[in-house]
Amino acid sequence: ARTILEILEAGFDEVVVDTSSHLGEVTLEALERASQIVVLVDLSLPAVKEAKLALRVFQRLGVTPDRIKVVLNHSETSYGITVAQIEASLEAKIASQLPTDTKTVLKSVQRAEPFVTLVPNAELSRRVRELADSLVPLHAAEGARSGQAARRPGFWSRTPAG
Repeated sequence: ARTILEILEAGFDEVVVDTSSHLGEVTLEALERASQIVVLVDLSLPAVKEAKLALRVFQRLGVTPDRIKVVLNHSETSYGITVAQIEASLEAKIASQLPTDTKTVLKSVQRAEPFVTLVPNAELSRRVRELADSLVPLHAAEGARSGQAARRPGFWSRTPAG
């Protein structure tokens, strides 16, 4: 895992690693190297319990709270738990809330194109762009790229077909 991450870090300004919720050796390696960690949670008790456990592990690993963003997925779906209750339980603020948009996501999957580019005006697309901007502000990403022309385009960049 370390070698793969080192290769990716050398070739790209930003590297996004989508890990499983299982905190095995490879996942822990990625988390320890991460400058920022996004913890997805929804309004269900099992998801909150799992997020709480993950945050405790991060604390034991020495991950500072400023490196962690808690994101509420399916934010309008309620299982009798409120955002305030989640924040109290996790002892962390919700950094972003992503709405459920099954139609947009299915269209994206069927066309094999990210929904943020396929349906850019959808609320889900807007919220995901806002989250991405909070992780890597556009001006910071552009500044990093201007000093390193040999590196590949960032996450949201599109290359012209040709």
